Amino acid sequence: ADAAHSVADLVASAVVLVWGGARYDDPDETHPHGHQRIEPLTALFVGATIVILGLLLLRESVSGLLGPADVAASPILVAALLFAVADMYLLYWYTERVNASLGSTALTALSADCLNDIYTTIAALVGIFGVFLGFPVLDPIAGALVSLLVVYQGIEIGRENVTYLVGAAPPDADRDRVIAAL
Repeated sequence: ADAAHSVADLVASAVVLVWGGARYDDPDETHPHGHQRIEPLTALFVGATIVILGLLLLRESVSGLLGPADVAASPILVAALLFAVADMYLLYWYTERVNASLGSTALTALSADCLNDIYTTIAALVGIFGVFLGFPVLDPIAGALVSLLVVYQGIEIGRENVTYLVGAAPPDADRDRVIAAL
């Protein structure tokens, strides 16, 4: 499940890379107001990908709880997952750092997904340590908890960007802050 999550991240990153830069394109005949809404559309895609992945992870976790689990643990797998956590943290840190000056909703979505990656990999580690200690049920339990977090994050990313895409008014606190500044 953690490997599937990584593949989905690769797809989401490619989408942000390809579509994300279009935000800065000048207006043209077919887009007289510019291309700014491509970025929240990209973030919405990332959010939807995260929700679908979270639901797939939840399904796998539930099937692991209901059926016999044929799992094996390996020190090489533990080392690979520890490397993955460190790598994902560096990616999260870099994305946050770059996005501090850009304020990109797509990069914010990717940053949140990086945190999800860390959580899912930690859950995989908990499951592997459970197998090492003779408690293989820890794997699907940890997976189910993390998958619920992943689904929640995806829904939040999607909700925030749908609100922008449909032109909803800003929250009262934001509006009051702008009025106070004016």
